[in-house]
Parts: sequence; structure tokens; C-alpha cells
Amino acid sequence: MGRMRIVSIVLIGIGVLLTAIAGYWIATESGRSELSVGDVLLQAAIFFAFIFPLIVGGIYLYARSSADDDGPVNIDMVLQRRILDALPLLDATSFASLATQLGVSEAEIAEQLASMADLDIFNGCIDWNAASVTKMTVADLHALNQCVCCQAPIRIQPTGQTICPNCACQYCVV
Repeated sequence: MGRMRIVSIVLIGIGVLLTAIAGYWIATESGRSELSVGDVLLQAAIFFAFIFPLIVGGIYLYARSSADDDGPVNIDMVLQRRILDALPLLDATSFASLATQLGVSEAEIAEQLASMADLDIFNGCIDWNAASVTKMTVADLHALNQCVCCQAPIRIQPTGQTICPNCACQYCVV
């Protein structure tokens, strides 16, 4: 929990506490003294004028802190998004050309592709031996009856990962 969120909760708490105290005080004072209704309403308005900014400020800080506490941008997630955007549909792309295009190393490309496959956020075929990747639609993957790398017969699982037993090519279906 961030500092701003704690401050906002404290401000809201103080505002609610002061409202309760002021309400109790006004109720007991109006019962003891012979104040007119207008005087009681004036006292309530004065207390409200002092307490209202505390509560509104606390609510504002709380709302703002929830937007700020979403966390920093995950660098890996940004790179994974860039990889997915850079891959053409149904066209094999080498890790080297992706690395050059995105300005990162081939090892980073391989690491991020493995991560995307493990997280089930990538549809396509990864040929680890040839260091190439092909982005495919789910329909294209299910239509395959042979491996795109070694042409061996293969049955792609409806979801998850399928590994070709001959060439270890990895098919990912989300």
C-alpha cells in the first residue's frame, strides 16, 4: 500500500471521526441550550465547511493513489507485446531478424518466446532448432495435420502446447 493511499485513508478517517464528534456535540448542545433551529443549522454548516474538505481530499487522494499504484510497466511485458506486433501472420521469422528489428539480443527473443509459450499468450509455431517463429491463428493451427518444420504427421491439441516428436517444434494454442 502506497503512502498516498495511507494518507488518504487517514484523512477520510479523521473527517468521519470529526463529523461524528461534531454531530454529537451539536445534538447535545441544542438539547441543553435553547438555541433556535437556525443557530443549530449555522453551527452544523460551520463544522461541515471545515470537515468536508478533509473527506473530499481523502477521497481524491485515494482515487488518485489507486491509479498510481497500478505498478510500474513490466519491461518483459512491453517486449512481449512488441514481439507479437512485429510478427507477420503465417510467415516464419528468424530470431535474428526479430532481434535486429526490436534492438534486443537473440537470447532475449528466445527467452520471451519461451515465456509467452508458458503463459499461453502466443498462438503459433516455434522452431527452436532453426531459431524461427511463425505466428498463426487458432484455426490455422487446428487445420495442420503435419509439422511445418519436418512434415511429420502431427495432431495439434485444442489448447496448450504440442511438441513435434520428430523435430521438437513447439506449437502453442491459446
